[in-house]
Amino acid sequence: MDSSNDEELLNFSFVRRPSSYGYFNQPSTYTSPSSSSSSPSSTPTSPSSPTSLSSASSSTSSSNSFSLSSLKMFLTNNYHSIANYGNDLAQAGSYERAIEYLSLAISLNSSDYRLYYNRALCYLETNELDKAFKDISRTIRSNPLWGKGYFALGQSLARAKQYKQAEKAYKKSLKLENEKETRAELIGNIYDALIDYGYDEIKAGFASEKYFSIQEAHEALAAGAFETQLNLTRSIKKKYFKRQQYKKGILIPVNFF
Repeated sequence: MDSSNDEELLNFSFVRRPSSYGYFNQPSTYTSPSSSSSSPSSTPTSPSSPTSLSSASSSTSSSNSFSLSSLKMFLTNNYHSIANYGNDLAQAGSYERAIEYLSLAISLNSSDYRLYYNRALCYLETNELDKAFKDISRTIRSNPLWGKGYFALGQSLARAKQYKQAEKAYKKSLKLENEKETRAELIGNIYDALIDYGYDEIKAGFASEKYFSIQEAHEALAAGAFETQLNLTRSIKKKYFKRQQYKKGILIPVNFF
């Protein structure tokens, strides 16, 4: 791994712009990594509401009320349930509330990088790019071999219109985890960059599918590539290559098991 390139991507200051895309998909299964924090022997289920936690605590303390230390121990041992509920809120579009629960989970177990990743996805949705970038940086530094961290980094950089930096992050993610969503988002990032350069949708679409980098696509278009195909497409008034074809902002929260 080239740590110098990582630091170049992670040492970045954002300029805010309105969020234009991004949604939560169904979570992918992910096995919890070993950590120094204690975890329950049985597999917890994602709570349907915050009351499930309170009911669990009341049942545990049926005879005596929880002491503060016992309550803290209970919550620490069940931080994953709190995190899963935060993920459920995020998928329902309640990003601010999801951030609250994920922040609580982080306060209980700050060593689990997945918590920062999931909270970063919520910050992207609320257009808090600085906070998202901080959590993504923490995720990558904690686990530099996890492709999803670089995918989220690409998302945040693209939203700041730092397309070339986003391209580097997406390509790093592809090297670690060759996911079709990342490849689609890389194509979309090239398309967005070319639109930002002033090319129309048809030119940007042709070039983003033919070339794997912004620079190559830009140079090809500047040299007059695809003129025959472009003229034919325009003559029959078809616009095949709109950005909407590419999956936008695929933000997949990781559930805890």
